[in-house]
Amino acid sequence: MKIFNRKKSKINLKMNKAGSTLIIVLIMCSFILILASSVTSVVMLNLRMKKTKLNSKSSFYTSEEAVDEIYLSLSKTAMESFNMAYIDELRRYSDNLNQARTDASFTNASANSLFRKNYTIRLLEKLGIITEANRDSYLSDIYLSANSFDSLFGEFDVDKKENLIETLKSFLETNAEGKLDVKDILSLSLTKENETLTDFSGLNVSLDNYTLKIKDITISYMTSAGYYSDITIDFDISFPSELLDLVDTNIIATTNFSKYALIGNTGIINSGSTNLYASAYGGGETGITVDNNASLNFRGGENSNLISGSDINIKGGSFNLLSGRLWGENIFTKNNPSSLTIASNASAYLKDDLQLEADKSTATINGNLYGYGYVTANGASHLYSSSMIINSNESNIYINANANVLLSGNAYIGYNGLESPYATGFSYAGYGNQESYLVPSRYISAKVNPVPLITATDYNTAGNTGVINYKGKEVTINIDESFFAYAFLNSDKPYELKLISNGDSTGSAYYYLNFKNVALKAVYAKLIESDEAFDAFKENSSYYQGLSNSKKEEYEEIRDALHDSLRVNASSTASNIYLSDYANMTALSDSIYDSYLRAVNTGSTTIDFNYDAYLAKYNNYSIRYNILHKILLPIEDVDTRLLTSADIGSEEVMDVAAYSDNVFNNFISSEGFRKYIQNRAVAAHNYGVISEDDYMLVAIDNEGASKNAVIVDSSLANSSYSQGKLKMSKGIIIASGDVTVRSDFTGLIMAKGTIRLEGNVNIYPLTESQIMNMIEADDGVTNGAGSGLYPFKSIFLYGYEAEDEDSLNSTDLEYTDLVEIKNWRN
Repeated sequence: MKIFNRKKSKINLKMNKAGSTLIIVLIMCSFILILASSVTSVVMLNLRMKKTKLNSKSSFYTSEEAVDEIYLSLSKTAMESFNMAYIDELRRYSDNLNQARTDASFTNASANSLFRKNYTIRLLEKLGIITEANRDSYLSDIYLSANSFDSLFGEFDVDKKENLIETLKSFLETNAEGKLDVKDILSLSLTKENETLTDFSGLNVSLDNYTLKIKDITISYMTSAGYYSDITIDFDISFPSELLDLVDTNIIATTNFSKYALIGNTGIINSGSTNLYASAYGGGETGITVDNNASLNFRGGENSNLISGSDINIKGGSFNLLSGRLWGENIFTKNNPSSLTIASNASAYLKDDLQLEADKSTATINGNLYGYGYVTANGASHLYSSSMIINSNESNIYINANANVLLSGNAYIGYNGLESPYATGFSYAGYGNQESYLVPSRYISAKVNPVPLITATDYNTAGNTGVINYKGKEVTINIDESFFAYAFLNSDKPYELKLISNGDSTGSAYYYLNFKNVALKAVYAKLIESDEAFDAFKENSSYYQGLSNSKKEEYEEIRDALHDSLRVNASSTASNIYLSDYANMTALSDSIYDSYLRAVNTGSTTIDFNYDAYLAKYNNYSIRYNILHKILLPIEDVDTRLLTSADIGSEEVMDVAAYSDNVFNNFISSEGFRKYIQNRAVAAHNYGVISEDDYMLVAIDNEGASKNAVIVDSSLANSSYSQGKLKMSKGIIIASGDVTVRSDFTGLIMAKGTIRLEGNVNIYPLTESQIMNMIEADDGVTNGAGSGLYPFKSIFLYGYEAEDEDSLNSTDLEYTDLVEIKNWRN
């Protein structure tokens, strides 16, 4: 039984072991299931995480695409605004050509300035920042007022930001998988900065550039599953720092400089004893100046030209035009006794006056003096109204036999404080002749003319109200028919008032006669000057013939007093104009009086004076002078006829409207000049020099107030190129600053600044072919490929070809150049 029991027990034991295994199996299965479930969960979590990351990344890239959409849309909008503004300016230029092709105010610089404003206004409207009505108003105003655009500058208000946000939203395409949105803009403003650009001729142009700044645009993207991202970004929309060729002002590169020995862009100053045997040009405000105790003798030959871009000032020296042609605006003697001589085979062409302002000065004319400045019958500015004036003591003008003189204008009375000079009827006059045009004191209640204004109150009252008080009483004017020229005066206002300041809050009131027209002033001048003219006048005056003897005496007394005052003034100043009986004098005032005599002889009551001949001469000479002082080109092919405005731009007469008064920039390429110097053998220097056997080619950059003048002196021990000291006597010198010549020189000197001639100097020319051969002889620095790099020729516009990447015009501009993305952040 026990054994059985043990066996049973054993059997039972076996049965228990089998149940334990099952449990372990079940546990293991559960563990495996849990493990599998965990792994599955981890995998699913990983998948979800990867999907989340993918969605996030997809969201980010979708936001980036949104930025691209906005960027491209802004660029497209900017380019559309550009195109519309461009069309506006082209249309305006076309209209200008049809109406006034020589309008000097219509330049490429001014067109670029207006274009930028037009473009900015159109851009603001297209972006919803201003309304269409505002756009039209601003577009109209910018052509009328320079400051009308200023009200747009600064930060725009909240409403305008909201309008821009809505516009930006409209640029975004719909996305089925999510939503793109422009949430906010932190700030929106329009700024202005001035920039200096260089045009095609090397001339610096100052322009305003306008930038629309859109700061902190927040762009949001949310997927359908709820994932989102934000990108914040800034945009600047502005015009590239370039000048567009809006106006057809491309200048033709010429080699006219090769006809000259001296070209001083801002002037030529002679302070020594100089013989100039070649053509020369002095521009700018300095023009051509002869200093005290200096002498300038121009001996250029029959076809040579000495040109001043402004005045010829003789400041105590002597200027002798011994041959050739002189061109300028005025000839003045100033400061010290001076002399001018125009030889028998020489000619001077003046747009304005010959005026002796320095005491003890003389002008001797044996050749030709053409004062072609023209004034119409209705009057004009005193500028370019040619006359011959002595405004100094002990000074004389001698117009000798065989001299040929043309004076196409009138003398003006102008002195300290008189902003609007008084036009006389004289074409040539001495100091003191202005008294002839004052209202005789007998017709003035104060019995004096001018009337002194002895207190500040007197002067200010006269200036503000035109009321003159003298010794406590108001001054009145009452001119009647006892004045012999009463019929010549304006009946409504027979006098005009001119106030002259004494500089200490006091002054004088000058009452001048006010004539019906300029022609009658000339007749009046002749009646005072000539007894014969006055006698003829009395014979033909029905008013005079009807007067009593006592009234006739009064009538003549007034005229004789004026006539005597001229003699007294001439005697006191000891200055005279001597006119030879054999000289050919054509003066506007004499011609008008001759016309008056013809009218009297034919019984006419009006002067039928023809100004056309004077106008024709003005057109002819002014066209020639304008071309000469811009591109130094004499119009030799048409010298035998008069030119008119219609000739400009023809095959014979070049249109120089595209050229500036900066003559240096009309011939020299600033980029070619810079690259020529940079590509010479010496590094980090401001010069390029080529030395041949008997001449040198020199380019020196000495522009700027701190830079010294280039010195030309053959007596130097040696040259110091870096300091601009040249031991040379022959060759070509191109300098971006001033040049001083202290010894004889043969060749060409062209300075962007002033040329000064010192000591005893002779300036000789080279022929045009010699100059050009010197320039063309240099092949430049050889590069690795064996080609010549920037030879001397590249300094000149005719020889320099700008690289394509250095130039930009409207066709090169891409729309992406107008918009800049800034400060991208996630």
